[in-house]
Amino acid sequence: MATKDLVEHVGFTPHLHKSTFEPTQIIVFLGFTLNSLTVTVKPTHEKIIKTRQYCLGQTNPYHSGFSRSNWGTSSQLPWG
Repeated sequence: MATKDLVEHVGFTPHLHKSTFEPTQIIVFLGFTLNSLTVTVKPTHEKIIKTRQYCLGQTNPYHSGFSRSNWGTSSQLPWG
């Protein structure tokens, strides 16, 4: 059974553009390059730029329109 078929068989719907169905030793995941050959995890260039901009106050990673100042308790967080 092919990997795509197995993923679908267990109830998941793979995003074909974002998925890799062939074994790989280097992959980008959540803005990090995971390399099993050198056993390293490094941020991508884009991740470095976005993190630097955030730290310098040039961008806001929260796209939902609220700021940290009005979080209150963890139950008020969007995922809490």
